[in-house]
Amino acid sequence: MKLIFVIVVAAVLSMGSASEAHEIGARVDLPSKFERFVVPPGGVRLVQFYGVGQLEGPGGTVRFRIGRVAAAGQTTALLALEVRVSATSGSSRMTHTGFVDADDLESLVRALKEMDSMLKRRVSFMKAETAEAEFAAGSVRIGTVLTNRPGDRDRLLIGAGNPSRVTVAFDPADLPKVVAFVGKAIETIEKVTEVGDRDK
Repeated sequence: MKLIFVIVVAAVLSMGSASEAHEIGARVDLPSKFERFVVPPGGVRLVQFYGVGQLEGPGGTVRFRIGRVAAAGQTTALLALEVRVSATSGSSRMTHTGFVDADDLESLVRALKEMDSMLKRRVSFMKAETAEAEFAAGSVRIGTVLTNRPGDRDRLLIGAGNPSRVTVAFDPADLPKVVAFVGKAIETIEKVTEVGDRDK
């Protein structure tokens, strides 16, 4: 699976628009292995989900679950973190779902910790117009935007879907919650895998 972790620091002289600077996940990448799982002709695809947690903000919500997919009657399965992003604007609501394969979650944890480190070292970016970090895997994008633009604010961005995508902005102070959710997801995968191994 192709993983992308990008840090972009834009100097004040590069006067791009605010919408350009705050857009994450403009690329269209291959979906996760979980999403590409297929069963033989005539087979039954069995999908199970395990709750992890939910992040709520003024612009929407993000639900985290562990998904397990397998062909019915088979012991081999794929696991992934499901990220369901729902954005609200007035009376409208848009929802898209993305997945990060289980073997990409450790990379996601490292990326989130690097973003947290950037937030704590914010003073080192005071001369930049913006400092942006983004993690991309499967159909999920998670990034932070630190900005010194007048009237603008720092934000944590979570997007899901491919090629259409919904992105919700949160306060960067919510980043440790996301780290905790991903940690819980990894623990859940370990428990589900142990149960699956015993059933073989």
